[in-house]
Order: sequence, then structure tokens, then C-alpha cells
Amino acid sequence: MFHDVLRFFAKELNSYLGLKFGVQEDIVVLSNLINQDGKPALNDKNKIVMSLINMEEERVTRPMKNYIRQGENAYAELRPPLKLYMYVMFTAYFEGENYEEALKFIYGVASFFQSHPVFTSKEYAQLGKGAEKITVDFVNTDFDKLGRMWAVMGNKYLPSMVFRFRTIVIQENTIAGHASAVAGIA
Repeated sequence: MFHDVLRFFAKELNSYLGLKFGVQEDIVVLSNLINQDGKPALNDKNKIVMSLINMEEERVTRPMKNYIRQGENAYAELRPPLKLYMYVMFTAYFEGENYEEALKFIYGVASFFQSHPVFTSKEYAQLGKGAEKITVDFVNTDFDKLGRMWAVMGNKYLPSMVFRFRTIVIQENTIAGHASAVAGIA
């Protein structure tokens, strides 16, 4: 599910950047920056690396109970859906002499999401199950958080930006319990 959503956005970004800047090759790649062994994850340079860096549960609109009818007077209680925000970092992974190109493409990412902040499965069938509507917001990151984030990833700072993708819904039809219909008031 997460990989399908992120792959969709990588594909859309590649189409947009290709048209905007006249490039034939894919610029956006879905990857880590650094492998677990501390070595760079990519062999290719001059790419925008798209990485899932965090997930967070959206709890404001979480329903308490969710029932479905199972016959004349019987209901099944389903577990409430899990609604998630995905935090996605876009990093300009360009070699030193291509710094201006890095800035150009990171600007392209910003302009894409500024002009396309909402994606619905009606417009984009490829979004798939659990992604009926995704709103993309820029995340402001102060210097302290930015420094800690890059330290945790084990990399030196590169031009980057973080966006929040909301809301991804996970709903398995697992029955949590059963209930009978109310027959009357005593």
C-alpha cells in the first residue's frame, strides 16, 4: 500500500519534471539515501531521492465504533480504520558541480505540489485502495530539527524538503465482536 502510493507520486513527479525541464530520464527515485552499512544507497547521482522518513497516526477523526450488518438482527463490530500521515523527504542528490541543477529540480518538486496539492482516486485510479484522497502539505523544519534529522539518517546535509501526505487509510475487515439489534426499550 505505502509503496504503491509513493511509486505513484514518483511517477507523477517524473512526468511533471520531464515536461517542465525537458529531461527524458527519470529524475525522481524512491530510495533511502544511506544503506544500513553506512554506504550510499544509490549508484546514480543527479537524482531527486524520495524517502519515507516518518509516519504518524491521525487521531482527530478516529471513529469509536464501526458496525456492519450481518443478517436481520445481528451486527459485527469492525476495528476502526487506521489513518496515517506519511512524511516524505525529497533530497537533491547531485554532484558538487551540479548544485544549480539540484536547486532547479528541488524547485520543480515544490512547484509540482504547489500546483497539485490534492489527489483523489477519482482523478487518479492508480492511487488504489486506502488512498481515496491525499492532500500534500509542505512541512516547515527548523534548523535544530533539520540537523537532527540528517544526523539520524547518517548523511551530510543536501538540499531537501519534507512534505506530509495525508491521509492513508488502512481498513482490514477484521471482526472485533458481535452485537444484536436493539429490540425495544424496557
